[in-house]
Amino acid sequence: MSFQILKFTHGNLNTSTHHCRKKHSSVVDDLKHDYELKLHHFSVAQKNYDTLQTRLVDAESQLDKAVAQLAQAERLQRSQAVVGETWEQQYRGAMQEVESLRDENAALKSKIRRQYKQIELLTRELGWGWGGGER
Repeated sequence: MSFQILKFTHGNLNTSTHHCRKKHSSVVDDLKHDYELKLHHFSVAQKNYDTLQTRLVDAESQLDKAVAQLAQAERLQRSQAVVGETWEQQYRGAMQEVESLRDENAALKSKIRRQYKQIELLTRELGWGWGGGER
């Protein structure tokens, strides 16, 4: 009888151990699955981070190029403004010179007319008939 009790107890022990192993195995499998899932999420997050870093570097590079182009455009604008001001000053100077020459030309024409009139008067007085004085 004691052998049967011992056998029964031993049988329950085997069943209990088997059940514990199965339960622990299930827990280990769940932990493995959670770990692999977290590892996958981390891997995806790392790839996204790397992609964003690459895009950020590209965007910074493009921004640097745009800033350099704006600086160049500003330098060109200032240069063109200086050229425009210089041209405008030269144009005004040339226009003043043209006006001065027109005034001088008008004065010379007036002087020449006066001299023709004096010559005409003198030729009439002298009777030479030169200068269109005789009719």
